[in-house]
Amino acid sequence: MKSSTHYNADASAAILAVGEPKSGKTNLMFAFPSPWIADLDLNLASATRRLPDKTFKFSQFNTDDAGKEVPEHLRWTRLVNETLAAIKDPEVKTICIDGLGVAATFLCDHCVYEGKRAGSNKTGKMELQTYGDLARLLRSYVMTLRASGKIVFVTSHQTGDKDEVTKAIRYCLAIPGQSKDTLGGLFTDVWATTAKPAPQNKVKYEIRTKPTGFHVALGTSFPLDAAIDVTDKNPEQIWSILQPKLKLEV
Repeated sequence: MKSSTHYNADASAAILAVGEPKSGKTNLMFAFPSPWIADLDLNLASATRRLPDKTFKFSQFNTDDAGKEVPEHLRWTRLVNETLAAIKDPEVKTICIDGLGVAATFLCDHCVYEGKRAGSNKTGKMELQTYGDLARLLRSYVMTLRASGKIVFVTSHQTGDKDEVTKAIRYCLAIPGQSKDTLGGLFTDVWATTAKPAPQNKVKYEIRTKPTGFHVALGTSFPLDAAIDVTDKNPEQIWSILQPKLKLEV
């Protein structure tokens, strides 16, 4: 047992960034120091064309390091193993999971396969028990990321569901099961990236850290503005804005 005087509130950050495609999630991810990227959404090609001098480590999961296709039911295991290797790598300062929805798909395939192998899943599809396994393992994975002591940055799409009673749109993570409403609570911060039309055929890019009514529940544990304009800023410039506020040990 330790006293509160020994607790370091600045020791880590686990950020969940939600946003539409092309809203700046990958550009924001590259702002963080010495990243390892789980390239689940396969967005690195376009990002590296824009940022040819950015150095990073990465893993992909549809094929192995030799270029051989990885069976669908084994991709979750590969993701977990590559993540653990990145956590142990002293050169990696930020663990980036680029595509929570794809990670959840990998986990669904894993849970169905393991259920069939154990004889508890006869249909070969997601069942009630399988959704329970999905939520448990996804939560355990996020907690493993949190326990790494490194910066964690996870991207996700969101979806809007209409409440049958109030008819209001309720925004949640674009992943299956009840985790879509609860997983955000495992992160220190939930931010949104937005891209909006601006004058002269330009686009305004922002990081949103406070509730907007058009996103999942946003929030930050750091003294950040509700909206941070990152239009025309490269990752280094974005980090120069965030770092003095985040004050993370890297």
